Amino acid sequence: MDPKQIVADGYDRIAERYLAGSQHVRADERERYTELILSALPAGAAVLELGCGTGLPTTKRLAERFQLTGVDPW
Repeated sequence: MDPKQIVADGYDRIAERYLAGSQHVRADERERYTELILSALPAGAAVLELGCGTGLPTTKRLAERFQLTGVDPW
């Protein structure tokens, strides 16, 4: 079996639990830094988000304003 597929399948199995748990981890910090990026960069700027996880909520917000590339090790 393809190692990438093993990881993808594993992530699919835990995705909902991961999302539920990650919403509460460092939420204040995440919001503060998201607002900093939103206010500091012009609309349409290229942004690279490393460790984007499920893409919620931060990646979604950034993608609404910027040309976003999200990378997660999964």
